[in-house]
Amino acid sequence: MQQYNVQGFIKTGSDRVDEALGGGLARGALTQIFGEKGVGKSLLALQIACYVVSRGRSSVILDTEQSYKHLLGWLPSFNKRFGKQIKVVWTRVERDIKRKKASEVKAALEALFSQLKMPIDQSKIQAILWIISPDVNLSYEREKEPAIYIISSPYIRDILHIHGIRADISSSSGGRVEVRMLPGMIVDVLSSPLGELIKSVKADVLIYDSLSMPFKSTFISTQDLPARSATLAMLLSQAQKLCNSLNIAILAINHTSENPSNPYERSKPYGGKIVGYDFKFSYEMVNLTKGSKCSEQRRAIVVHRHLLMPPYSKNTEVLITNEGFV
Repeated sequence: MQQYNVQGFIKTGSDRVDEALGGGLARGALTQIFGEKGVGKSLLALQIACYVVSRGRSSVILDTEQSYKHLLGWLPSFNKRFGKQIKVVWTRVERDIKRKKASEVKAALEALFSQLKMPIDQSKIQAILWIISPDVNLSYEREKEPAIYIISSPYIRDILHIHGIRADISSSSGGRVEVRMLPGMIVDVLSSPLGELIKSVKADVLIYDSLSMPFKSTFISTQDLPARSATLAMLLSQAQKLCNSLNIAILAINHTSENPSNPYERSKPYGGKIVGYDFKFSYEMVNLTKGSKCSEQRRAIVVHRHLLMPPYSKNTEVLITNEGFV
């Protein structure tokens, strides 16, 4: 049985992955793993969440790609491997509107659209809800035992608000995305809905999967880059305060950013300099068995940034089997 390190690192459930990360996920710091789609980043994130629960602490996953309903097909394998029936709690982002739940108001708006014989546009309905009630909370049934709490939301406004960042995002007349701070602006992240959840369920790890998706879908063109950078900086600042104050580990799954003018340049994580500065530990996951149909898939975890190692100085091969990363 592997020993769970409650000091500087949180273990991943794989000795090889722990070795690749220099001991595991560092507490009190932001760690990111980036790579091409389908390489196994989300699988590793789920494995880490399961392993943490099996060792007596909860995990929180912010599922911005809304993919975990499918990924949870791996749960029986992790239950068997880690010797525990791991429970999953779906946590909802809700808006209370004068004692009525946002779901009730949404149903009323859909009915109104139908009566007017207008097509039901969910994005417009969501925008109306944001205007009516800018405040959010997280609704969940707390388990007596440690569990994985999954918040599934692709909306950047909701993600900001649960971090205690009161902001409105709109488009200018020229089509540029603009971020406007609302009264109250940034609150103490420990008192935010996300901070309260982490404290309440005694979570040891917070996972963003992925960090990039809500930003890609909101800030689309090059003229949106200033707003993207400012928003990302605010979000990561709150995340850093969370992991410092609560001594938890934060893992962000990220996409790659390619340079079309130089196809031979190394892949970089999405997010530019903001991500480069804020993530003290950064790793690229590389597929070593492209096109292979064998039962074991080979991956490399490459050091992109590490406080104790030069960039690209360490390359560790790991395997994905029917038990996950081993």
